[in-house]
Amino acid sequence: MSSTASRPIATMYERWTLDCVIEVVQAIVEDFIKRPRQYRLVSDTSAGILQDFWYLSGTDPSFPNLQKRELIFGSMLGPSDGRPGEHASQFHVDSGALRQKADNFTNRVFSTGEDNLRRAFRDEAITFRSYLETLENNIVVSIGDRQTRSIFEKAVQVLLDQTVTSVFGRPPASVKGWPLGGTFDSNGAQVVEEVITALETTMGEISQSQFVVQQRIGIFGGETIKGVLDSSLSADIPNAEIDRLIHIAYSWKTALDTLKGS
Repeated sequence: MSSTASRPIATMYERWTLDCVIEVVQAIVEDFIKRPRQYRLVSDTSAGILQDFWYLSGTDPSFPNLQKRELIFGSMLGPSDGRPGEHASQFHVDSGALRQKADNFTNRVFSTGEDNLRRAFRDEAITFRSYLETLENNIVVSIGDRQTRSIFEKAVQVLLDQTVTSVFGRPPASVKGWPLGGTFDSNGAQVVEEVITALETTMGEISQSQFVVQQRIGIFGGETIKGVLDSSLSADIPNAEIDRLIHIAYSWKTALDTLKGS
């Protein structure tokens, strides 16, 4: 289970960042239909999921297609941070300001007052939380979480099936919980790369290392969101607590910067 599980909007951010997982399986579905001989050894369970993707995507609430996921996620979180680009949604504006304050603190010079920089970060965190709180205990968010979780988990189930990944010459991920919650696995990342290289997808190329960066963005972003919602952010918040949140937000920033530069 992801470490952000207690905050639905945090886990939604993580899944939205890794939405390429669903599109990878969508590409496998079309290949499954076009080249049945290559998939003759695929398990009955995965074959059933692939058929559901083929027939239900975009028409069943448990299988929202990319267009519908963009509407579900986009209304709350803007465009996916797993896809490079300039994102100007309210979520991105507020979270970007928070990350910048984390950068200011982390890269401060000795003459800069730590307390002032902590206070500036806390103020931005309060602003960011005011936005996030509109998404808490929201029935629309709950429905979106349930629908997008269902299709994501089905996609992951396919990518963890060796009878599917062997078609692309790779073993599946073996780390429990992959790909969420900071569960990095080179086999899983290589499967994603191999499928995207071999098949036509809705996204550009994603290398093994780029997928791992997307995982980092997802987990650090989700943990920052959870931390902002969980923390009191009071004026007397202990330095250790605010410093931990600053560290996570800074890690989120560095992961995003790495993806932009890749």
